[in-house]
Amino acid sequence: MTAMKIGLLQLSRTLCTDGLQDMERALKKDMDLLLLPEKWMPIRGENVVRDDRHPFLDEVSSLSKNYGTAIITGALYESFEDEMFITSYAYGADGELLAKQRKMHLFGSEAQSFRPGYEINYFDYLDSRIGMAICYDIDFPETVRKFALSGCDVLAVPAKIRWEGMEPWMTYVRARALENRLPIAFANCSEGPFFRGGSAVVDLRHDGKTGIVYPSVMEIGGESHAVFEIDPSKIREERERRLSERNLAIDAFAWEEGGGRG
Repeated sequence: MTAMKIGLLQLSRTLCTDGLQDMERALKKDMDLLLLPEKWMPIRGENVVRDDRHPFLDEVSSLSKNYGTAIITGALYESFEDEMFITSYAYGADGELLAKQRKMHLFGSEAQSFRPGYEINYFDYLDSRIGMAICYDIDFPETVRKFALSGCDVLAVPAKIRWEGMEPWMTYVRARALENRLPIAFANCSEGPFFRGGSAVVDLRHDGKTGIVYPSVMEIGGESHAVFEIDPSKIREERERRLSERNLAIDAFAWEEGGGRG
């Protein structure tokens, strides 16, 4: 079994480079992975990543290497071939870029300024596979199921949820974690009065006597950052069993997997 310490950082800054000190303060705590929120800075020229290059990303790479900790940047503004995306970057403990994930489901007016991503992405780290989804992506059960079917052990989610939406948001997160037997960690913005943090890790607990699986929520509280420990391997067998019990004759994903009606 391999435990993983996940750090959540909730913040809001004018420039993405302004968040580096917050990140370094958080990284001084013992953790394996640090996760930031979605769009924790306003959209302006200095905050736009162009062709995967930006001074902020260079500094994140250095922090990852210096502290031996993987970092998920939260969701940034990406410009690529004259199109804009909302994109999250993951750097490994060696400072190398492991994966990037573009937001697949655009919320409300986002569709006026951004293009959606069309692929799920993940990376392998500490004997676990970690997927990345961005905020509204969680609202769609088929999207999270794809991560589970791809062998992900944890789903890391940069989020930006208004305080009025936290109750339904937590319903989504609990449901996606439970229905896929997939632990989910999300980091939310802290930007009063509308964004009040509430970042959390939703782990899963299996009752050996009854066979029932329960979601277990660990919330950050009033702190700017906190660390939570989970063991992704504990629920892996239960997730594999759960997914194997699907009736492929009626599951839409059977066609994508080439299972047909067999």
